[in-house]
Order: sequence, then structure tokens, then C-alpha cells
Amino acid sequence: MKNLVTILFFAALTPAVFAQSAPKKLRFLMQADINPARLLPPPPADGSEVQKQELADLKRLLKTRTPERFAQAKWDDAHEDASAFATVLGPEFDLKKLPATSKLLADVENDQSVAASTAKEYFHRVFAAVLDPSLTDLNCDPEGVRSAGSRPGGRGRRSYPSGHATMGYSVGLVLAALLPENAQAIEARAADYALSREFCAEHYHSDVEASHALGVVVGSALLNNAALQPEIAAAKTELKAAHLTKGASTVPTGYRVTGNYPVGGTQTWDYASIDSSARRLYISHQTQVEVLNADSGKAIGTIADTPGVHGIALATGMNRGFTSNGSENKVSIFDTRTLALISKIDVGTGPDGIYYEPRTKRVFTNNHGSHDISAIDAGSGRVVGTVKAEGDGEQAVIAADGMIYVNLEDKAEVIAFDPESLQVKKRFPIGVAKTPTGLAYDAKTNRLFIGTRSEPRMVAMDAATGKVLGSFPIGQGVDYAAFDPEARLIFFSCGGEGVVSVFREKSADEFEDAGTITTQASAKTMAFDPKTAKIFLPAAQVDMTPVTDVSSRPRRTVREGTFAVLVVGK
Repeated sequence: MKNLVTILFFAALTPAVFAQSAPKKLRFLMQADINPARLLPPPPADGSEVQKQELADLKRLLKTRTPERFAQAKWDDAHEDASAFATVLGPEFDLKKLPATSKLLADVENDQSVAASTAKEYFHRVFAAVLDPSLTDLNCDPEGVRSAGSRPGGRGRRSYPSGHATMGYSVGLVLAALLPENAQAIEARAADYALSREFCAEHYHSDVEASHALGVVVGSALLNNAALQPEIAAAKTELKAAHLTKGASTVPTGYRVTGNYPVGGTQTWDYASIDSSARRLYISHQTQVEVLNADSGKAIGTIADTPGVHGIALATGMNRGFTSNGSENKVSIFDTRTLALISKIDVGTGPDGIYYEPRTKRVFTNNHGSHDISAIDAGSGRVVGTVKAEGDGEQAVIAADGMIYVNLEDKAEVIAFDPESLQVKKRFPIGVAKTPTGLAYDAKTNRLFIGTRSEPRMVAMDAATGKVLGSFPIGQGVDYAAFDPEARLIFFSCGGEGVVSVFREKSADEFEDAGTITTQASAKTMAFDPKTAKIFLPAAQVDMTPVTDVSSRPRRTVREGTFAVLVVGK
């Protein structure tokens, strides 16, 4: 937003200049299109337990802030316009030399600014640094915070959503449509730009999440606005002439979708598992688990009565399997030869990810409701203890040191615990990104590969020290990761974008982008088969229906006959 008319920059202007600044008006959208009561849930109330936890999360994030990341956050703070994307599009993205693109993006910036400002005025949330003075000197603009706190209204009550982040997400969405070859890098830059608002000690995470939702709505509406189509066409022509439509070079892997195994039904799904030796695929399917032949896709059988099933763990050599039944807070134990139920046991609240550790012969469930991890003796089927994770575990890996490493998606950190003593031995903040889900591991180099969802990135980490060795853009909606030790390839299934992002580990500290495999939107999880190097991804056509309660997610409906397992190979 040019000429210093951005929401947060208003505070830096003198009263006289502020009074002379005319409020922006929508150019293409209608007021009904940006109704904040319809588009966004209300933020957590000041003084509520949720708000206090958000404040604690923000302070924890700021402890991981490096001087370099703070400098970037300050730079982002001072560039609330499309020029922020030059860092990933290169010097050719010079808006002074791209008048048609500049005109289009200025119109996008204008309408998203009105949308963000309208929401700010509607929700009237107080900035974290105004509520908590300990954040003032950590802010990118300490004097602006002090000024905001000394007068009623104004900047001090315009925290939700973030204006900068809304700009980043809306402009990023439009740029990704104009430059599809660079969409992944553009989307990652938008997320990283939004994260700068937290590293600036300016916004809560929910402010930034609201910006994401609002930015996507505004950007999508503008891309489909009939009156804006001539500007969009002109910008595409201009960018092509400027050679900006050439994507970054990648190293091809040869992977592609080679087939699919129809399953059917309208139930939702989560994780998939493979027994490579027995050539069986296990696919979670809401109330049951589908078991397929991994080579033909032929149905072998069903494990019934698994309400809200998330994952399947297989106890190698024991003829036992385990399912995490999230809706009943139980684990089903079944016979892998007959698929018959052996027993059910109570675990923590909201079991999600589940995995088997062969040395201790224990099965572990990551419990999202009780924020801990249940340990089960696979032989006796009894719970033998609990790991105090203090967060919501997602994917887990067993490392060369015998420890189990788990992503905590709500804490933006990786923990390592001893599967025998059940003690947490390490906590590594990720720092550069949030909402970690997928996790893969290379035992040879002792490297963790983390897929983050809120800021879509692959983060490479030293498992011994927690040092972040690098981070790279990935697709939207990552939920699972895998590593092929033979080919040195790292895979991230990104269901929001319908791709698998692939990287090659060239050495312990060097990684390269190996491109993407186009799959299908909704293909968020996968099972990697080490025997054939194939990847199996459950997916379906899903319809999203808005619900009356604006604080709830849209209702997801799987279209009948579309649920299948995609087979990716060479």
C-alpha cells in the first residue's frame, strides 16, 4: 500500500497528516464481499485463557528470534506492498518497469487494505505490546507502541487481523496466479512475510491466521472479478515479456502419478501405513481401516469399529496392529493376519498419530486433547506410562540415538523422548516457521526434515543440536513427510496444493529443490514403500460448505465414488 497509507503506518504520521488522509474506498469488491462478521471468527477476548496462551506463545517465539530474523522483520515492516516479493522473484520484478502489473497490484492492495481496516475496526482487538509493556522494546516500532498505548482507540486497538499479513496473502495469491511456475516460492514468501508480524512483536498468531483467511478470500474474489480481467490479462502479458514466467530450475526426479486404487465411500481419512514385506496398505477411513494389496490395489479386508481413526501402527514380528481411534479415546489392537479385533484400550484424549518402537516393543499415541503421548506395551496391550509432551504431537521418527523425535504442531518445536524412561530429553524450537506436521529423518547424517504448514517450508535440522541448517518453500497443506535413503530424496505431501514437494539431500548440510510431483488436492498424507520406492496417497474430491457458526471450519463432504489411493512412481 503505497504513499504510507497502510493501516499500521498511520500511527507514524503526524496528527495533521493523519487528518488529511482520505479513507480508502473499494474499487472492485462490494462491502458485502468483505463483511468481517461473515468471514472471520472473533479473536480471543483480552484476559481469556486462550489470549494468555497466545501471549505466552508469542514470547516463546521471540526468544528464538535471531538478529538476522529481526532485521528481516523490520525490513518487511517497512515494505507493506508488492515489492516484498522481489526477494523471491528477483531483480526483474521491478514494478517501476512493469506498469500494468503495478496497476493491478495497486488495485489489489487497495481493496485488501479496505477489507483489513474494516475488520480491524469491527473486532477492535488490542495489540499484544499495548497490553504487555514487556514487549514494547522488542517491537519493530517501540515508539509507535508507546504512542498507541497513551491514547484511546487508534492503532492500539487494530490488531486483528494484521494489515501487513493480509496484504502479503492477497497479493501473493494474485501473483501466484500470474506466475504459476513460481507459485510455491511466492506462497512461502507470503507466509514468511506474515510470520514477520509475530517476530516484530506486533501481532498474535491468530491475527496472522485471520489475515491468511481474509487475504485468500479477497485475492480469490479479485481474481474472479469480471471488471478486473483486462488488468489481469495485461499483467500476464507484461510478465511474460519480462521473462518472469520462467520457473526456478529444479532437479527432476522422474516421479509421476502412475495409477490409483479406487476405495469409494464418503468417509473422511487421515494417515496411511504400509507393511512393505506383506505388501499391504492400511488406509484410515473415519470409522474403519481399509486394507489393500499394495501391488494391485485389490481389497483384502476391513478393520471395523475404529471411530475417528487417524493412524495405523504395525508391530513387526508380533502379528499385531494398532489403530488410534480419536473419537473414542481408544486404541484398537487387531491381528494383522486375520484383521480381527483383539481388544480395545483407553489412552489419552484425542489420539492422533500412532507408531511402533521395536527395541522396547512399545506403541505410542500422540494425544491432541490431553497434549501428551501414551505408551503401550505391544505384547500385553496395556498402557505403561505417559510422555509429558506438553503439546500436540504429529509425525514421529526413531533416530539413531534411540530417541523418538516428534513434531509438536501447536508449539512449533520438536521434542525428543526416551521410549523406555518416557522422559523428554530435548526440546528444539523451529523458529523459522510454525505448525510442523510432517517429519522425516536420515540416520546416516542425523538430520531431521520438518514440513511446516502455517509457513509452508521444509526445515532441515541437526538432530543432535537442534540447529536449523536451512529452510526451503514447499506446497500448501503439508501433513506428512518421508525419506528415501537410497535416492537421498525427501518427500512432503501437500494436500492443500495437490503436490508432493521433493528435495535431494546432497550432503549433511546441503539440500536442493528437486521439484514437485502433481498429485491431487486433498492428498495430504502418504505411505512410502522402501521396497519399490513408490508413494501411496489417499485422496478424494471434497466439497467445502460454509457453516452458520463463523468460528467453525467449513463442512467437508467427500463426493461419492471419488475416494481412492493415488500411486506415485517412476
